[in-house]
Amino acid sequence: MGEGEKFIKDNAEVAIEDREIIAAHRILGEQGKSRPILVKLVNTDVKSKVMKKRSDVKNKGLRLVNDVTKANVELIKRLSQLE
Repeated sequence: MGEGEKFIKDNAEVAIEDREIIAAHRILGEQGKSRPILVKLVNTDVKSKVMKKRSDVKNKGLRLVNDVTKANVELIKRLSQLE
């Protein structure tokens, strides 16, 4: 299990299978601060599970950032309401 996978499982406390994580690695960050971890998940359902835990992760002094544009966020909301 890689560093990004361990971060998601330990800090977000989400039941996620190893096969649901496509890639996870650290990227360059600001000097003197810890480097961000970029995690690519297999689909948006898995990503939604993780992102729903943002406030729990924030309470630990960490944060999760969604890379979806505002337009796509609105589209996802409308589509999820149709289900």
